[in-house]
Amino acid sequence: MSVCKWFSFSHRRWRVIAVAWVHMILVLYGIYVTADDRINEQYPVNAYEIVYALCYYIVHFVLITLLVLGINNNWSILYVPWIIVFFAVFTAASYLWIESILNESISSIVPWLTNVTVLSFAWFGWWCVTKDVLNVRQKLYARLDH
Repeated sequence: MSVCKWFSFSHRRWRVIAVAWVHMILVLYGIYVTADDRINEQYPVNAYEIVYALCYYIVHFVLITLLVLGINNNWSILYVPWIIVFFAVFTAASYLWIESILNESISSIVPWLTNVTVLSFAWFGWWCVTKDVLNVRQKLYARLDH
């Protein structure tokens, strides 16, 4: 299978599945890093930090579950919470990146390239999920017109 075919609409589900897997891997890595930081920290962990971390990761698991349910049941409407939440997150991250460029706080090319790469993958994943919703909507309207 060529790379161009993978990006076509016929393989739309694989793109959303890839986004869900990447999201799950990053969440699991985040849980590991959070637990490792808490274990190695010299200060005691308070209840607020535990509740915050639990809520944070539960929200991520709910968003991933909605993506998976949307894929399995072919209900693209379940992608909408993921799209809304990560539009806000990626917009804020992009704003902070642009602000760091304007403030010239990035002195090396490596962090700049890393930020561009991460933001590019993030926006590409967001666009893949959004495009799936738009394509399903377009097919639905085409079916209703005939």
